[in-house]
Amino acid sequence: MLPYLLSVVTALGWVGAIVGLVAYFQVSRGRWAPNSIQFQAANLCATSMLFLVAAVHGVWPSVAANVAWMVIGAQAVLMIVRARRDTRRRAQYEEQAYTEPAEPVDHLTVRTPLAVR
Repeated sequence: MLPYLLSVVTALGWVGAIVGLVAYFQVSRGRWAPNSIQFQAANLCATSMLFLVAAVHGVWPSVAANVAWMVIGAQAVLMIVRARRDTRRRAQYEEQAYTEPAEPVDHLTVRTPLAVR
């Protein structure tokens, strides 16, 4: 590998390590929730960068751990996105289901099959 590319990969590894530590710090301090999109996205970015460094240097146990970390992070992001989508859809459905009728209905004059004449 070209020396400047190796330097770029190494720099990305340092960025990944810092992003992972910042995410851990934010959760530990209670600023981010463990199930927040910020935390999960930061973890996914960190592990992707650390995976790249491990793969370039042939550190296969670290590569395997980072692949597992990426799968877990991607699954967590998908779960958060799906939950937000479902919540949004549920709110839209409830909003449509409970809207006021266009015209007020006078229940005393509405004829039904059981209405007494």
